[in-house]
Amino acid sequence: MRTGVEREGREKNIRVQSAILGVKSTFTKKEVGIPTPVDHALPILLKKLGPEHVDVAAFYNKLGVVHHQLGDLNQANDYHDRALAIMLKKHGPENVNVAASYNDLGLVHRQLGDLTQAKNFHEGAPPDSPGRVHYHDRALDILLKKLRPDHLNVAASYRYLGLVHHQLGDLNRAKDDHDRALAIRLNKLGPDHLNVATSYNDLGLVHSSYSYLGLVHHHLVDLNQAKDYYDHALSILLNKHGPDHLNVATSYNDLGLLGDLNQAKDYHDHALSILLNKLGPDHLNVATSYNDLGL
Repeated sequence: MRTGVEREGREKNIRVQSAILGVKSTFTKKEVGIPTPVDHALPILLKKLGPEHVDVAAFYNKLGVVHHQLGDLNQANDYHDRALAIMLKKHGPENVNVAASYNDLGLVHRQLGDLTQAKNFHEGAPPDSPGRVHYHDRALDILLKKLRPDHLNVAASYRYLGLVHHQLGDLNRAKDDHDRALAIRLNKLGPDHLNVATSYNDLGLVHSSYSYLGLVHHHLVDLNQAKDYYDHALSILLNKHGPDHLNVATSYNDLGLLGDLNQAKDYHDHALSILLNKLGPDHLNVATSYNDLGL
């Protein structure tokens, strides 16, 4: 028979676990205006565990991810900052959970368009403050020390750095980062995995940018290489999703932008057919596809 204290403790634990597990579904309900008890979740955790518990940090990270997905980037940044501060205090600077927080912050800042904060030092910050960190560089450094160099989390960090370098216009660094990510994913996941398709697509975008920006003399070689990467990605997506998936349409459009006008029309026709079927004639992506075709 449970005592009153045991029952109360068990009920508190259930509330804490429910608070953690219900974050994403609760936010989804709030999007459509259905009131939920999510606002009480954080106070429950703080009261039960205290403000510096690692589970509170994990909850902050979950909230950050949800706000990121909902497009509330400043709020996402705030939650990830709180999580990082706790993780640094509890685990020290060389922990894989700290690395995850750095990557989360880097992703938010990249979407905010703050690429220097995503990658470079924030000048004037104290040496140990979160703002003075190369977010993705620091995450990769930690993961390489704590995990094997062919770990999938290392591959993800290389990809994040590649995306930032691409946006910064450092295409050689971007290509190197994406090559490393692809090599790990091929080794760990095999040639038909969707994450491998993502890496092929990342490399296709880099090689397309080489040509469009005129940064290499043999730009045709880069267009051919881009096409090869996009073809790999399309093959995987067709195998995994079938011919009518929106990601397949995106892949066709990527191929259609590579310069062979006759082939481009065929690719864009494929993409438009999928988009019309999935989204209807009045969707903005359909309008973009018509524009690609020059109709």
